[in-house]
Amino acid sequence: MKYKNLLIVSAILIGYSACKKDDDHDHNHGNSDDKTSPTISINDPKKAEYEIGDTAFVNVLVTDNVELHEAKCWFVTRPQNDTLWLNKRHSHAKTIEFKTYYVIGNLPEEQKVDFEVVAEDEAGNKGYQKHSFEVHDH
Repeated sequence: MKYKNLLIVSAILIGYSACKKDDDHDHNHGNSDDKTSPTISINDPKKAEYEIGDTAFVNVLVTDNVELHEAKCWFVTRPQNDTLWLNKRHSHAKTIEFKTYYVIGNLPEEQKVDFEVVAEDEAGNKGYQKHSFEVHDH
């Protein structure tokens, strides 16, 4: 029982220490002069047309010369601006990779869809890329 209580207290202190360290985290890492935006490479999706039920593979690589803070990608209908799917990653590395997929749901014929990616590095620089396609019901 004594050891169990000691383990619980230790776990709480370690958890608090980890959170405290993150709160004190210098988000610029001395790179406040950095003006380079993250580079976004959309390898997939790349087709101009998809059919309802198709799998749109997502293969995106985000890189930067300093630590990245966050990247997110999503499918959104146009002109309705309805988000169909969203994936978001927080990181302190120089690369973020998305390797996943989205199954195209029931959408109107010739629905325009944008796949968008935005990324921000620790210095606050932002990058953006987009791939547009049309959905058909064949």
